[in-house]
Amino acid sequence: MKRMPSKVLASVSLFALLASSCSPNPRRELNADERVADIMWLSSKIEANYAPLEYKEELHGFDYEEIKNQYIELAKQDQSNEEFYLLMHKFVAELKDGHVSASLTRSELSGRSEFAFLGFVGHRHGDNYLVKDFAPTFSASGHYPIKNNDEIVEFNGMSMKDAVDKLIKPYRNVGNEQANYTILMSKLFLRTSLSMPMPEDENVKLKIKRGSKTFEVEVPWIVEDYAKFANRQKAAVAKIAQEKGVDVKEEENKARALAQMASIHPYMTKSFIKTP
Repeated sequence: MKRMPSKVLASVSLFALLASSCSPNPRRELNADERVADIMWLSSKIEANYAPLEYKEELHGFDYEEIKNQYIELAKQDQSNEEFYLLMHKFVAELKDGHVSASLTRSELSGRSEFAFLGFVGHRHGDNYLVKDFAPTFSASGHYPIKNNDEIVEFNGMSMKDAVDKLIKPYRNVGNEQANYTILMSKLFLRTSLSMPMPEDENVKLKIKRGSKTFEVEVPWIVEDYAKFANRQKAAVAKIAQEKGVDVKEEENKARALAQMASIHPYMTKSFIKTP
């Protein structure tokens, strides 16, 4: 089987294009030549398959060749694999197109990537984020300060929109301001080291609106090795499905389909398991 320029770049989606390498993200650190080869391969796919490139240059006022050369130079700088993954996502995000995305295949082996989350999922609700469910391994009962139907108004002192603009949009930009907020707001609370910056602090400060009350809380990030996280959530899903007497494989497939549409991890919600 012919290999792609390196072992890192797993897939980039350009409209109907899907190109895949032969292996997921590696354990070892890439060298500068490999990083440059990945950027060159990615740029070649854009140039060969992205029809509206000249239109986007005119629409957004950028020079693609200039941007490509800029990212080639950035790829030469000393950096970790995770930093390089983010660099590739920023390169694709420069196109500002919801039909264009880059993704790296997660390895099922431990020590390859990390996953950070707060235990809940939800969706944009106006200018805020509405909490709607919790992970299978996570209980919102007891002393956890966030509940279903809470609205998150601020993220580390920023409005939700400002937080998306600063922390998420540089790595995924669909080209429309309101669509960016709707699609990307969940990514503030669910991070994978393959595509988004991991949290810098152990805790995050959130302003919560619950009914007529508004208050601030500080909650810890849960950061896990991705393989450990996936296995733990999968076991919890299987247990819940068994308790409800449903086919776990069928429900897992539904979860993956829904998660792909919502850009969340398939095991980040237990509500997809329905009692027949």
